[in-house]
Amino acid sequence: QTEKLIGCWCRDSGSHTSRRGLRIDFKMKYCFYNDGTMDEYMIADSYGSSTDLLRSGKDVDVDDNILTYRAADDGALHESTIVVEENALLMDNVRHHKCN
Repeated sequence: QTEKLIGCWCRDSGSHTSRRGLRIDFKMKYCFYNDGTMDEYMIADSYGSSTDLLRSGKDVDVDDNILTYRAADDGALHESTIVVEENALLMDNVRHHKCN
């Protein structure tokens, strides 16, 4: 996938502290590829880091600031507003920063 990667954008999604005092920070990561696909990940950081693929999309298109794609698993159509800024991406009015 790396050679097809256009870019990834992340946003903090919150944190949780367990009963034992372990803090876990969550973030969402969206990666777009030049073959018209995308992946959405949930990243959890504490002592270690884990990345889980939440959803893959195909037939990704942006037209008139509307991002559309079909879920790779069931073909359901998803839509979001999108605005590209210099170092950020606004998806549904939530700012995402460029990340690896």
